[in-house]
Amino acid sequence: MRTTSDGRNGNRCSSRRRKPGVDRLSKLPDSVLLHILSFLPIEDAIGTEVLSKRWKSLWTYSPSLIFRQYFYDDDPEDERPISHDTYTEEWIVLEDRNFVAFVDKTLLLSNCSKVDKLEFDFEYKPCLASKVDLWTRFAAVKGTEELHLLFHDENIYADKNRRYELPQHLFTNSLFRELNFRKCRLNPKGNIGWKSLKKLSIGEVRLSNELLEKILSSSPVLEMLELYWYEGFSRLHVNNASLKKLILISYRGPTPTYEEDEAEAEHDNEEADAEPDNEEDEAEADGAHGAEEDAADGGNALEEDLADGENPAEEDEADDGHGFEEGEGGGEQDPEGLEISAPHLQSLEISGRLAWNCQLINVSSLVDAKLACNLKSDEREEDAIRIQNELGGLLSSFAHVKSLAVGTWAMRKDELGSYELRHYWTSQKRIFKCLSLHLKKVVFANSSWFGYESNFFSFVQFLLKNAKVLQKVIIHTSMLDDAMPKEFYVAANKLLTFPRSSPDAVVMFCN
Repeated sequence: MRTTSDGRNGNRCSSRRRKPGVDRLSKLPDSVLLHILSFLPIEDAIGTEVLSKRWKSLWTYSPSLIFRQYFYDDDPEDERPISHDTYTEEWIVLEDRNFVAFVDKTLLLSNCSKVDKLEFDFEYKPCLASKVDLWTRFAAVKGTEELHLLFHDENIYADKNRRYELPQHLFTNSLFRELNFRKCRLNPKGNIGWKSLKKLSIGEVRLSNELLEKILSSSPVLEMLELYWYEGFSRLHVNNASLKKLILISYRGPTPTYEEDEAEAEHDNEEADAEPDNEEDEAEADGAHGAEEDAADGGNALEEDLADGENPAEEDEADDGHGFEEGEGGGEQDPEGLEISAPHLQSLEISGRLAWNCQLINVSSLVDAKLACNLKSDEREEDAIRIQNELGGLLSSFAHVKSLAVGTWAMRKDELGSYELRHYWTSQKRIFKCLSLHLKKVVFANSSWFGYESNFFSFVQFLLKNAKVLQKVIIHTSMLDDAMPKEFYVAANKLLTFPRSSPDAVVMFCN
């Protein structure tokens, strides 16, 4: 038997020789690799073609296609939008062409029989309407369940009738499970059939009471509704037993301030000058023409490919202004106030600007409430007391809430208010049902003042005294550092000495 110089068995040594490297990633099943690719931007997913023959066309079977267009300066670390001089405007038109051509070609090369998720996030222009129509038809043909149409428009005063109007086939598609629309026009000309929809997010879209009710009644299994930068409706009545979470972000309305009126008037005067408008229209038309030329192969082939499959009904273009005026309630001033009734709702999040006179009529199943909102205030004493009354009204509606998060919007920062304001909460005689039976956790966000004569202190003292099953009061503050003022220690120590009706209640400070 042959042995090595150190006496080890030679055959055994040979068997232990390191084998050539193995590409374990490529050994994974296609289903796993495609799942990994679904988390990558589509450009990166396509870039995996160079890895090996196995990866050559693997991305074309990806069930998730996400297209996002951003415009930044030359510095990749700078995420600020580029400035709009003549050069960059020409560059943006070129990018529009490239983006459209890229989307068309990618969709054409897609071999996946079912594309679960489609997202288009870009700066929309009316000249691209036919392209977006084509892309939404692709979603219908591929049985897409999650669709995001997220449009941008840097001109906040742009005519809303220039926005993309959703085609009727999107409203009747019963396969959708998640939809996200931003800066679109919702004007269904027939029934809505979102029978499988569980998550709906709508942003920067004007919704009338009637349209909102129609959407909710046509979404029988909806579980989560998110409305951001919303306007146009005064009531939100949800009878769906399935809806468990409602998110409201930044109410818009009821009327613009005089500064906004002046800005709009100035914008209208600028538009009255026909020559610049003509130049802009010509540039936009050139952009559309260029996009169609650059994407001719991909776009035409994609359209032919879709024609062989399902062909959703296409609607004639509405008369100018019809969609926004009728479908979205345009031209009408928003009514003051918002009335919410959702008896099956379990979680409510309100952030940004809160509608004036917001009333929770029936939220009897609510257990988790987050009020990171703000109310318009002119800093007058009467206004501050009004805000406290608004907060008290919301607390009265939270009969079964167990967890409550409150932003600094409800607290008066200075200590110079009247005695009535500074002791508003400690002088309360009302009995709040949630405090007596259910409230276990309260979180304060971004608390930066602790003067024990402040309104904030009064509210914390009120909670500790009346919340009978309270377990935690968490106060987030930016003052927990080496430079903490002495006043913080004094105020914090005083707060910790407040009487508590719950023997389990603890007060915690954190960043």
